Amino acid sequence: MSELRTYERVGFLCHLELVVLPDGVPQPASSLDLSMGGVGVITQAGFSVGQLVAVTFFLKGPDEAKVRVTGRVARLAAGGDANVLGVQFLSPLTEAEFPRLVGKLLSL
Repeated sequence: MSELRTYERVGFLCHLELVVLPDGVPQPASSLDLSMGGVGVITQAGFSVGQLVAVTFFLKGPDEAKVRVTGRVARLAAGGDANVLGVQFLSPLTEAEFPRLVGKLLSL
């Protein structure tokens, strides 16, 4: 069975932090891919499908930036060494709200 996606995903490697909202502890993670609607994540921390999370992207570049986006864990593949998550943003990324992150996405 194939999955239908609203937005095209592109490979995107970036250091992240995930925090379960409203008051979780920041957990280190890395992105695998990115779309206007969500991000693929790999982490050693445990999460559950449906959890509301804040994703902080640590963007590299001439003027490094942190960008925080809220989403929900939509997919989870638990592994022995790491977990692969699909985080769906609560609303799609827009250039007006997240110019640095959308700029990175459009340049890939």
